[in-house]
Order: sequence, then C-alpha cells, then structure tokens
Amino acid sequence: MTRSKRFLTLALVAAPLCFLGCGSSTSTTAGATGGASGHGGASGNGGSSGHGGSSGSGGSSSSGGASGSGGSSSSGGTSGSGGASGNGGSSGTGGTSGTSCAIPTPNVTAANYPNGLTLTKACSPYLVDDIYVQDGGVLTIEAGATLKFSDNTTIFVGQSGTGKLVAKGTAQAQITLTSQYDPPSAGDWYGIEFSQGTDTASQISYTAIDYAGGNGDAAIAGESGMPTKAATIDHVAINNSAAGGILVTDTGSFTVTNCTMDGQPYTP
Repeated sequence: MTRSKRFLTLALVAAPLCFLGCGSSTSTTAGATGGASGHGGASGNGGSSGHGGSSGSGGSSSSGGASGSGGSSSSGGTSGSGGASGNGGSSGTGGTSGTSCAIPTPNVTAANYPNGLTLTKACSPYLVDDIYVQDGGVLTIEAGATLKFSDNTTIFVGQSGTGKLVAKGTAQAQITLTSQYDPPSAGDWYGIEFSQGTDTASQISYTAIDYAGGNGDAAIAGESGMPTKAATIDHVAINNSAAGGILVTDTGSFTVTNCTMDGQPYTP
C-alpha cells in the first residue's frame, strides 16, 4: 500500500495571499446689504455635491459644497489562518473569485504556516497536487470547500512530525475532494493517507471523496504505528473509488461512523 510519492518534503516558497455635514460660511465684506450664506454641500457615500452659496449685493459669494468621496469597494476573496491566497483574487463590491485560488505552498508545516492553513469555500475550487501536513502543521478545510486533485496525488498527514487535518463539513455544506479531470475516472488521484504523526484531533466529516483509489490504495488509508483513535471519520461518502474505501492497518486507529461507499452503508 505504498504510495509512489511518500516521504517527499517540499520546500516551496509561499506565494502571496489573495486580497484586495452642512458647513455655512458668512459674508464679511463691508457695505454688503446682507450677502446670503451658502449651504455647504454634505459629503455622502457616492459623493453628492453641495449647493453653492448665493452672492449678496456687494457681498462675497460663499464657497460651493465639497464633493463627497466615491463609493467604497469591499474586498472579496478569502484568506484562512495563514490562509490560501487567490491568484487574481476578487474585485468589486463584495465580489468573490471562485476559480483562481491556489495553495501558496503545499508543505503545510508550523514554519510555513504558523497559524495553520485554511482552505475556504469562497476560494473554491482549488486545483491541487500533493499536500503534506507535517512538522506541526494544521490544515483546515472549510465547510462547502472543493478541492480538485491532479493525477496520482495525495493528502499526506503526519509523515514527518505531527500533522493535523480538520475537514469539517456540514449536512448543508459538505466538503468535496475529487478529480480535476473532465470527465473524471475512478483512480484519478490516490486519496488521504494518515501516518504515525497524525494528531489525534484530526477529523473528516460530511465530506465526499470521489474518484480516488489510484495505485490500488484506499480512498482513506491509515499506516501502521498510528495513535489509537488518531482520526475521526464521520458522514464520509466515498464514490467511484478504484480500490477500497477506508483501510485501517492498526485496529482502533480510526473512529468510523455513518459512512457510505457508492451509496451503501460502509464499515471498514
């Protein structure tokens, strides 16, 4: 059950993240028969201009109202805790970019992401290759997010030092891990592999794992030497896997509940 890319440690450079009243004036010229004071223009969002003051007989004219500032634009896109940046992120008022987000570096370590890396729904779908969660790294996948994997790729958890994966979807917003190919095929990518350094707070819930199982591996695999109850797997739907659903090398390494495989109840 050896995956072809195991124990590789990337040292990529993190790419940047994706972001983005009435004042009156009074005439003072002597001899004026009472120059009227002009109303100062109120500045508003979207910038309305005020009415200029009328000139009195012999009086000086009051200044026109100041034009207001232009409408503000709110930034779209997403950032996680130490999070993913959108290449060519969103613009516009509250706009979001849904197709151009990338992972700055797939080597998710405490050094590269001191606050962990969060992949968000707003930045989905992500097009990804191998991801390594290790050396104190924490990867969080937000409810509703979609990750699309290239061929022969894996999420590795805990290969070197500790690593924690938290993929916590909901019944209303499940996470989707799938192939990036159209049309997809069973086994396009490998799946998720947990190793000895898996943090016991790791979990996958309300997540669909589609078209995994490449290289004869299970869509979710647990290597020998993992801690007891290292990962909780709940309400995970595995579909179109080329191999098994969930493989547990050491009994008790996973807590598995409410899972299905191709629509049928599944227990490893």
